Amino acid sequence: MYSTPQRAHARGGRHGCRGHEPFVKSAGPLGWLRRALAVATAVLWASHARAQDAAVHAINRGPWSPYSASVFTEGEGLPINERQALHLGAALEGGYDSNLFYRRPKDAIGAGVLRLRCRINLATRRPADADAEIRSADPELAYKLPLQVDFRQYLGSGDLRGQSLLNLLAEPSLTIWPAGPLTIVLSDTFIHSVDPRNAETFIGRSTRASNRASLVGHVRIGGGRLELGAGGSFQGTLWESRNVRYANYIEVEAQTFARWHFDTELAASLHVRGGYLRYGRPELDSRPLRALLVVEDKLSRWLRVSAGGGYGNSFNVAGSSFSGPLATAEANLTTPWQGVVTLGYERDFFQSLFANFYTDDHFMLGYAHPFERDFTARAEGGVRLRQYQDLLAPTVIGVIGYNAAARNDTIYEGNLELAYRPRPWFTAALTYNVQVDDTSFAFVTDGGAVEARYVKHSIFLRGEIGN
Repeated sequence: MYSTPQRAHARGGRHGCRGHEPFVKSAGPLGWLRRALAVATAVLWASHARAQDAAVHAINRGPWSPYSASVFTEGEGLPINERQALHLGAALEGGYDSNLFYRRPKDAIGAGVLRLRCRINLATRRPADADAEIRSADPELAYKLPLQVDFRQYLGSGDLRGQSLLNLLAEPSLTIWPAGPLTIVLSDTFIHSVDPRNAETFIGRSTRASNRASLVGHVRIGGGRLELGAGGSFQGTLWESRNVRYANYIEVEAQTFARWHFDTELAASLHVRGGYLRYGRPELDSRPLRALLVVEDKLSRWLRVSAGGGYGNSFNVAGSSFSGPLATAEANLTTPWQGVVTLGYERDFFQSLFANFYTDDHFMLGYAHPFERDFTARAEGGVRLRQYQDLLAPTVIGVIGYNAAARNDTIYEGNLELAYRPRPWFTAALTYNVQVDDTSFAFVTDGGAVEARYVKHSIFLRGEIGN
């Protein structure tokens, strides 16, 4: 879901240019370096030959919300016919949230929360046998029609008694010629959410409805060694709270990308995207542009790295605009005991409820470790150094003023999870989340100063089934 221009520029897979890996290898200095590293670590890996490369990308890059909308793990589904399957999933969670509405510490309201998520997805089936594989080797269409409902009941007293919230998420997609040299993907994402966007909180609720429709096509040349693509999208977002309706907007965006596979492990991607954001107040409009070049390589069976840099400009109609470097870097280290350590950094700019834009310097660290008997432990965290530029006039957001002329936030995020999956269709997990917005900034209202800082802890026990 792209409620903001968020992280669409990251690794190659996020560029929308995933495709078939070419089955070619080339020699050269980088190939020699990979072989040297492999030899240097041969003894270390001798007793761990079955280390799982798939686990390398197991770390979530955040934000680590306690109310994740992540898709359930799906299996083969219930077969309807040779081409269709029905996937069903449900998750029941119970726990405690120390700050339901992201308020300053002295005004925080905590309560027990009961959360039920149900998901249904009608999709094309994966081939079940060799004959089916041959018949579907070049299918013309593949589709998914998922719908997820997220219901939350607060278990508090007073004003919380009987309160409940409902989120909706629908992500239908249609892929034309999915296995061909030319692939076209049509998709739509609708979300109705009560959770803050990009950890930005405000006086009042953050409830919004957003819909994004996109069309992307890409072609593979030379057996997939070169991938070229282009596409566009249209998005509209409506906020329900009256004091945030100034932030209603529509966005039109175009993108183009190219990806070159030097060999089976080394690849470079160039992604350029630009658009137009139109608000109800013309002075808030902008025309953001981003260009990013990313190189990724698997240096050995235990180390995968990616790094990229580029340029971005927010081109705001009024006031100052962001104009400067963008960056992304990530290293994934698989340990001899099959754990995965991830270290990452991202720099980008984003649209904001309170300013022309803000910049994020995001540092991430994570570790995932599989245990015997179907247990997995995960620890993830990050720090965002956030700087706002050109704060909106206080009257725009319905306050008297601010306590400072500038705003800088340091946002800390963390997640701990212990999961148990004894069967492919069942998962049980215990999770702890923390989110802290450390800032001295405050909104000045008729009732006094309202601080923007908050601290939020939550712990949940989850049971999840799916097919």
